[in-house]
Amino acid sequence: MPALCLGMAMWAGAAHGQESIDLECPCRLQSSESGATVTLAVRNFRTDDSGKLRVEIRAYGEHEPLAWDDAMPIAAVPLDAIAPADAMLERASYQGEFDVPSRLDADGRYKLMLGLQERRG
Repeated sequence: MPALCLGMAMWAGAAHGQESIDLECPCRLQSSESGATVTLAVRNFRTDDSGKLRVEIRAYGEHEPLAWDDAMPIAAVPLDAIAPADAMLERASYQGEFDVPSRLDADGRYKLMLGLQERRG
């Protein structure tokens, strides 16, 4: 399933730029009745370790959303790991629950976006 990789009170999008934590694409997403499995790597460009990380998966139909919040959240997959300072969290597979989107376009198709989030506080 193709997915677009993109770099809440306690969860916040990981910042982009020199002091960022980014998804290293390609990312792979597989879904089944029992959940979602996402395979990816994470690179931490910061000088400190990350907080706990998760990947939020959002879906949209025919029209690409103008903002992240305009897409429908369908899964939050915990990575159960932190990204060490100035290093890479090697490619691995992580599992989480997955809600299959409904009524997103006339053909029953949808596109996905992945967003890396970090727990702060």
